[in-house]
Amino acid sequence: MTAQNPILSPDFIHVIRVEEQPPPLKLVTFPDGFRCFTHTSIQETEFIYNEVFIKQEYLRHGLSLEGASCIFDVGANIGMFALFAKLRNPKAFVCAVEPIPDTFEVLRRNVELHRLERVRLLNCAVGSRAEPRRTFAFYPNMAGNSTSAPELKKAQVDFIHSQLGPDLASYLFRSEERFAPVRTLSEILREEKIRTVDFLKIDVEGDELAVLQGIARRDYRRIREMAFETHSAGLADEVSGILKNAGYRVFRDTGSASFPGVAGLYAIRG
Repeated sequence: MTAQNPILSPDFIHVIRVEEQPPPLKLVTFPDGFRCFTHTSIQETEFIYNEVFIKQEYLRHGLSLEGASCIFDVGANIGMFALFAKLRNPKAFVCAVEPIPDTFEVLRRNVELHRLERVRLLNCAVGSRAEPRRTFAFYPNMAGNSTSAPELKKAQVDFIHSQLGPDLASYLFRSEERFAPVRTLSEILREEKIRTVDFLKIDVEGDELAVLQGIARRDYRRIREMAFETHSAGLADEVSGILKNAGYRVFRDTGSASFPGVAGLYAIRG
């Protein structure tokens, strides 16, 4: 079955205004009045907005932010999900973690733009063990896809090449090196004095398994719900197995992205 290109879908919501800022920043406005800074392509910004705000893809299979007092956004990118969660649940504490320095600065600007309080921003990666520095492939025109495992992007690059042409594929996946320290999630919970996480969103472009490996067994009991984007079938299988062994009910679907190998995983404790 051929994957659908969601950007060409008739229900896809597009930006209605772009205000140029000091490069590479742009301030974009959507039809509902939502505004955010972005440093990546307008296409990717629109895609993430549709994924988070319109499709609400992290809230499938019974997952909910209703009543959540502590929400973690691991792989926060420019903060679209963190903003969605905070605007939907203003009293919640939100911890947003983003490793790429360029992207982290945009995340910070967006939190300031919306004047959000009780938001903790961490400029690091999350992995299986602490490291002083890890290398990332940063895609300036596709920043949300930046990754420490660029080999996993081949299927996605090929898909965009076939659907939208080689010039756009080359433009979107032009790569530069960036570096970030790595912490484990258990380390973050301990140092930030977090007792319970009601909702954990993980979108780390291929490092999903490493994030789980950095959670101590006892800490799984602190986490009520999880939503993942996984970036290969093998990773989805491994992540599902770990979550089931840790006592979660796990659900899986492809979501609107429909890129080869990308799947959504949803886990509910008990």
